[in-house]
Amino acid sequence: MNPAKFDLMGVVGLRKKPQKISKYATFDRRLKALALDSFLILFLSLPFMHPVPPLDMAMLQDRVGEHKTISNVLHEMLLIAKETGMLESGLYNSMVQIIIYIPFFALCWHYWSATPGKMIMRMKLVDAVTEKPISDKQIALRLLGYIISTIPLFLGFCWVGFDKKKQGWHDKIAGTVVIVQPFPWRKLMWWKKSKQDSPAENQSNSLALEAKE
Repeated sequence: MNPAKFDLMGVVGLRKKPQKISKYATFDRRLKALALDSFLILFLSLPFMHPVPPLDMAMLQDRVGEHKTISNVLHEMLLIAKETGMLESGLYNSMVQIIIYIPFFALCWHYWSATPGKMIMRMKLVDAVTEKPISDKQIALRLLGYIISTIPLFLGFCWVGFDKKKQGWHDKIAGTVVIVQPFPWRKLMWWKKSKQDSPAENQSNSLALEAKE
């Protein structure tokens, strides 16, 4: 045996084998980003939302306890929500969040290719073929795809966990993928330009170096 090729750490199993990391963002990573975005949107929506009236648990138990079938229980709970104003407030608050959701996601995808949640989780939304920033048409299709992914009990979102490229139905409709990337600090600081990004400064630096030589 050649001593130079002998790896004692590898033999005893102390050296970790390199693992292949997929560039596509996994389901749990995207779920965490969605949770962060949802909390942010909820915070932005609070000034416009109606307070939900409290539920009288004693009345609920009395009225629901009389029914034995699930359909009757659900019907009675719907009537209670309508009578107490919970249904009206819930629908209104849901509409407020949807109205904020649409421009929030559209603007974030257009300017930064990521929402704040995706930025924190180091993810980027790109075209599935070129891996370049998505177009306005893809943004519109992806927003429409969100509705389609939600209707069958969020099955379109859960599809990310089984797909090879970690695409949900909305991704497939819009032709997009979510990839893992470093945090885009430079894109957030759009008002600042680095020296490498400034041709005039690069030219002046090169002229200064030539003068010294």
